[in-house]
Amino acid sequence: SPSGDGKRIVYSAGGDLYVWDPRTDGSTKVEVVFPSQRAKKARRFVPADRFLEGADVHPEGHSLCLTARGRVFRMGNWEGPAIRIGEPTNRIRYRLARWLSDGSRILAVSDEGGEEALEIWNEAGEREKRFGDLDIGRPVTLQICPVRDEVLLSNHRGELLRIDLGAGELSRIAESRFGRIAGHDYSSDGRVLPFGFP
Repeated sequence: SPSGDGKRIVYSAGGDLYVWDPRTDGSTKVEVVFPSQRAKKARRFVPADRFLEGADVHPEGHSLCLTARGRVFRMGNWEGPAIRIGEPTNRIRYRLARWLSDGSRILAVSDEGGEEALEIWNEAGEREKRFGDLDIGRPVTLQICPVRDEVLLSNHRGELLRIDLGAGELSRIAESRFGRIAGHDYSSDGRVLPFGFP
């Protein structure tokens, strides 16, 4: 946004103001002092509970996986910082983050590219796998199998899907024309899949 007085040009770059003088062919940074009250300069912490979308307890109970404002975080229950998981961009939103049964990876739904897909992230915050080729619809609930890399997923179409994360294969367990399937789970040995069916 350049502006001038007929002799010099003022422009902004990188959040700072500069004056370009054609006689010297040089730019000079303009120092701007903006006085403010001390209270306005202090660090401010926003209560996260207003924006908490979901939480999942680590299989061993010592950590949490949280979803807040479209971001995924992992943190210890009593010590250590909250560590962000996922791409550091505001263009991608994450939902329904869950610990996988091994306790070292996190599964989440991502809308990267405009279509929702499952993604697996490790504790270091690196994406290991994206299942972009599976037609999962818009997931409503997720349940992780306690003994193998598998997930039950209900979606907006009234389907209950089982996804083998190792093979990247999807199978439809049930489909209801009368409403969403809810209340699904795995038995402790992963062999029985109880669910509510409207």
